Amino acid sequence: MADLLEKRSVAEWVDASFGARWASECEVAFGGHPIGCHITVAHGALVAFACWDATARGFFGPEGVAEAWRGKGIGAALLLQCLHAMRAAGYGYAVIGAEGRRRSTRRSCR
Repeated sequence: MADLLEKRSVAEWVDASFGARWASECEVAFGGHPIGCHITVAHGALVAFACWDATARGFFGPEGVAEAWRGKGIGAALLLQCLHAMRAAGYGYAVIGAEGRRRSTRRSCR
């Protein structure tokens, strides 16, 4: 899970990498208790993020992995980390909205 002190740098990276809309949702996730933004850092650099309770309560997403890091299981690990955090927060289920990678998400959730 990201630390509140990382909010600005994470939101700026998300904006530069995936656009202003996802950056706004990322900022919303930082306002949750617990914080609903999870990140992956490799070699001192941010390479992926995933949020929950950003679009709406009980929703997973947005999620993004830097192009150079795709296909390495990072997105699946972040998805599962977020789902476990949601369960710990009391959710009985999560909604994955606007999901474009249905097969990989289904495999990750098994």
